Amino acid sequence: MTATANATGGAGGSSYAGTPGAAGNAAAEVIADSFAGAAVGTANATGGAGGWVYYGGAAAAGGTAQATTFAYGVGNGSTYGAEAYANATGGAGGVSYDYSNPGTGGAGGSASAYANAGAINGYQAYAGASATGGGGGYAYYVGGAGGAGGDATAAAYGSSDTGAVTVSATSAGGAGGWGYYGADGGAGGAATIGSTSGVSAGNVTVSASATGGSGGSAYYLGYNGVTYVTGNGGAGGAANVINAVTGASSAALNLSETATGGDGGAAYSGNPAYPAGAGGAGGAATAVMTTTDSTATSVTTAVTANGGGGGYTDYGTPGAGGAGTATLTTTSTSASSVTGTATANGGTGGYNYSTGGYGAGGSASASASVSANNGYGQATASATGGYGSGSETANAVASVVNATSGYAQSTSESQGTAGSIVTTAYAPVGGPASAITEANVDSAPVAPALAEGEVYSVSELTPGASTFGVGGFGAESDGSDQSLTYNGAADLTFLTTTTEDIFLNLTSGLAIGDPFQSLVFTYSIDGSSPVVETFTTVAQANLFFNGTSIDLGTFAAGTQTLDLTYQFTAMGDAPGYMMTYNTAGVGIQPVPEPSTWALMLIGFGGLGYMSWRRVNRAKTAAA
Repeated sequence: MTATANATGGAGGSSYAGTPGAAGNAAAEVIADSFAGAAVGTANATGGAGGWVYYGGAAAAGGTAQATTFAYGVGNGSTYGAEAYANATGGAGGVSYDYSNPGTGGAGGSASAYANAGAINGYQAYAGASATGGGGGYAYYVGGAGGAGGDATAAAYGSSDTGAVTVSATSAGGAGGWGYYGADGGAGGAATIGSTSGVSAGNVTVSASATGGSGGSAYYLGYNGVTYVTGNGGAGGAANVINAVTGASSAALNLSETATGGDGGAAYSGNPAYPAGAGGAGGAATAVMTTTDSTATSVTTAVTANGGGGGYTDYGTPGAGGAGTATLTTTSTSASSVTGTATANGGTGGYNYSTGGYGAGGSASASASVSANNGYGQATASATGGYGSGSETANAVASVVNATSGYAQSTSESQGTAGSIVTTAYAPVGGPASAITEANVDSAPVAPALAEGEVYSVSELTPGASTFGVGGFGAESDGSDQSLTYNGAADLTFLTTTTEDIFLNLTSGLAIGDPFQSLVFTYSIDGSSPVVETFTTVAQANLFFNGTSIDLGTFAAGTQTLDLTYQFTAMGDAPGYMMTYNTAGVGIQPVPEPSTWALMLIGFGGLGYMSWRRVNRAKTAAA
């Protein structure tokens, strides 16, 4: 059977001197229930537009929309036993249309959608929910503001006895209304995802995506009685998908979440004599997933967070990019293969077309943690800061426990007007495995305290300092009887302003635990053939890393790229090695850079703890 319901709210009436009419709300609900075959249900709801106002004052908000669908079927020849679709769109806010009095555009209507599909007799089930907030209304005079975009939320659920289940929930905040002739742009609407899940003995795939609305732009000059001004762009809407997606399967379980912040609105004056306002900030994005499974044969999970871009400007201040934060924790006690991926991207800073400058790029943080069922475990984390000016941070952590094969891998990248920096780390699974990276611009990195099975690469570009960049590597084996190789890398691209020598300064090195098998360090600059340094004893490594300056050559002013790799191979009672470095226009100094000291102290403090841990572990074993 097929059932459909459509609901549309009416538009509010306009007003020339009074109060505009309210928009009509819309609600649609469908229940498609078949005891003899497949069931398909669709609900569509659209809120009405808010009334306009023509002589100042506030325009009316858009109408809300709510769509709900239930579909239950037993199959009977169709691939799908049940399909449920729910679509909701909030109404647009009314316009405040007055060129001589300040007014406010109406807010966009909110939207919510829910879909629920259930099938039996081995047939598949599909549930899809989509919600989009209404756009904010425009405003046309100094002191006014465009309306905020409507918020949106979606959720869905699907089930089958043994058939495949696919569930999807999508939400998008409404765009903020634009502001003209001195009015500000409205903020973009927020987007969230409610509980979204799938259950079956067969394969289960559940996905959710939330996108914040873009901020309204502020265009053209308006006279405020004293001078001509331009409004500010609206902020992009936030996007949050926090522990929304879950599922249960006796076969393959695939879960994913994506959050994308809205872009900030632009600020445009069109006249250099009267600077524009500020571009809106990009919306922050957060995706968090915590999965605990006890029945699936394989588990694949992924979270992605993308910060919104900052608003551009012609003669004002560009907006900052939004932060991206992705956090994933996946545990299975049944699957033979468990994979987790976390990806975070900061938003690009807004661009100033008159100066060529950028706003600050958004920070990025990604974490993926996997606990496997003594089978294959894989964790991958990637963080990329948004392109921009000023300081910037990106960090990524990946870890695997309770696995017999697999790996942990992380990548961090920061990029901007001062250059770019990329760090990578890879740890194989023997016992526990973790890979930690950090890549910053003008923000001191933190070297973690080493733990068994861990490798790290942290680095910073230091524009304006006496160094071009600083950083460090470290690795410690997992304590098993396997010979394992851990890899780290750092690629630093920076600017030099004059022809000068460039040095690689190796400022500290320290070993812990049993002797390692080998340590291989390579360096190259501007595409030259890598120089390979290989050490098979702690004494060799200490002699090299504690106070060596390497003259890389003389280079003309411009962009330089230094590539470093670190490969550590060991087995036994968790041997490890840590080192720090900087690159500068002079050789090694008697007193390290402050940021290098901070890195050394934090790292060596961790080594002090490791020494204490080993002594106490030895005492415990002796007792």
